[in-house]
Amino acid sequence: MLFLAGCGPRGTQADPPVASPSASAFLLDSTVFPEGWVGDTSKMSETLGDRDFSKPGVAGHAFQEIYRYPNDWSASQKYKVYLEGEINVRKFTPPPEITFRSKIADEYYFACGVDLIPSCAMVARYHNYFVFFYFDLYTKEQPEGLTYAEIEHVLEALEARVTNLFSVPTETTPIK
Repeated sequence: MLFLAGCGPRGTQADPPVASPSASAFLLDSTVFPEGWVGDTSKMSETLGDRDFSKPGVAGHAFQEIYRYPNDWSASQKYKVYLEGEINVRKFTPPPEITFRSKIADEYYFACGVDLIPSCAMVARYHNYFVFFYFDLYTKEQPEGLTYAEIEHVLEALEARVTNLFSVPTETTPIK
């Protein structure tokens, strides 16, 4: 008797079971943005979600995409594609004004620069989920964008959402 065991691309068989909230569960709502901003969802499913945030009648916006993959390796490949295509191609660099760094992401990068307009982008992988965030950046010439402080608030809100979805314990200060 002959048994054949097939293997798919690296990471497709050996990954341990991972959390499985729907991709749309990671989408933030407009309450984490400045007053007057609204969120418009164009795609929402178990494996894909995206939402555009803006202030009606104003040019500036932000955009969130989330993908749920069957395994960590596939999500990591998406991370690498976006890191090279959405950030490195534009020669974005991490700004000193943003001190937030994810404590729970498996892979994370945030950077800003000028594409057509001043903007920032964040890519992150949380297990088998990939998240991309784009932000128009506030400048004197582009006052419709978000300030660094407002962007940092959104990044912190995403971290809190993911922490809650994965039930990750938060750091506590011991009582003395």
